[in-house]
Amino acid sequence: MQNTFSVLFYPRGNDVDKNGKTSVYQRITVNGKRSEVSIKRKVLLTKWNSDAGKLILLNTKL
Repeated sequence: MQNTFSVLFYPRGNDVDKNGKTSVYQRITVNGKRSEVSIKRKVLLTKWNSDAGKLILLNTKL
């Protein structure tokens, strides 16, 4: 039997606050079983690169 493991970071776009920021979640998948948890960070949805699974930062100001 082959074991699989993956980690994915993604913004949850359905809970955008008044500043346009949304919570970032982490999904861990082990052998097809998923677990999701908030990493307690907020980002601008427009600054998120979905293909890379990370922020697009041009400077250090979030």
